[in-house]
Amino acid sequence: MLGSLLQSVRGTWMGPEKITLREGRLCYRPESMQRFIRAKPTLLEEFIALANADSSAIAKFVGHWGVLGLCRHNLPIGHPVLSEYLSISGWKAHSRFGEVVPDASIDEADRFGEFTACAPREDADGWRSEPLDAWRFYSRTSADLVKQAAGTQVERLMSMSALSDWLMLAPLRVKLVSKGTKRLQADIGLEPAHRYSALSSMLAVRTLVAALKGTGLLVCSSCGRVYLPRRKPAEGRDSYCPSCGIKAAWRAASARYYEEKKHGQKTRKK
Repeated sequence: MLGSLLQSVRGTWMGPEKITLREGRLCYRPESMQRFIRAKPTLLEEFIALANADSSAIAKFVGHWGVLGLCRHNLPIGHPVLSEYLSISGWKAHSRFGEVVPDASIDEADRFGEFTACAPREDADGWRSEPLDAWRFYSRTSADLVKQAAGTQVERLMSMSALSDWLMLAPLRVKLVSKGTKRLQADIGLEPAHRYSALSSMLAVRTLVAALKGTGLLVCSSCGRVYLPRRKPAEGRDSYCPSCGIKAAWRAASARYYEEKKHGQKTRKK
C-alpha cells in the first residue's frame, strides 16, 4: 500500500538555476526557476539531515532539489485561507507550525480570515528569499514526526495528526494521467497542488509514508548518518545505512572476530 501511494505521486517541479545566501536567507531570482527536478528515494533522508545544518549544506540541497516555496508567513505557497484551516484543525493544530511563522506576520486580519493564498516572499530588489531557520524547522519537524510514529500509541496519533496538518498546508491533488503506448489508458495519480511549493508537498507525503512504516530513524553504525531503515533491526544489533551496507557489516564482523581471537590467545597464555 505504501509503495503504491508513493508511485501514485507524479510529476516534476521547477528549481532555481542559481541561488545565493544573504543574512540567514536563501535567495534566488524568479526567472531562474528553469531547472526540472524529479523526486528520488534519497530525498527525505537528505532533507532530514538539514535539521542542524549550516547554510552551505542547505544551499547544496537546494541546488539539487529546489526550494520549499515559502510565502511571507514561512508557510508553503498555496496554503489555505487561515480561517478555513482553523475551522478544521483549530489553533492548537496550527501551533505545531507556529514556531516557524513570524509573529509580526499574523495580525488581527490574518487571524480572522484575511490570511489568503500568498505569493513567494520577494525582496525590494526582486530576489525571492526563504529563511534558513525555516528550512531547519521543517527538517526537524519531519524527523520528529517519523520518530514519534515509531513510539507509543499516543505518540503515533500525535504524529498522524500533525502530518494531516502539514498535508493541508502543502496539499496534493488528484490528476488524470495516460499510460501505455499502443493503447492509451487513463489512470489516476497525485501531484502537488501548487507548483511553487511542490517540494513541500513531496516532503510531506514522503514523511507520511516513512511514519506509516513505523521504523523510526536510525544512526548508521559505520558512518554515523541518520537514515530511514526498510525494517526495524533486531534489538541490540548494529545497523547500517544503504551507502555503507553489507560491506560495513562484514568489516565490523571481521574486526570483532579479530578482537575475540586476540583476547582468547591472551587468556590461554595466562
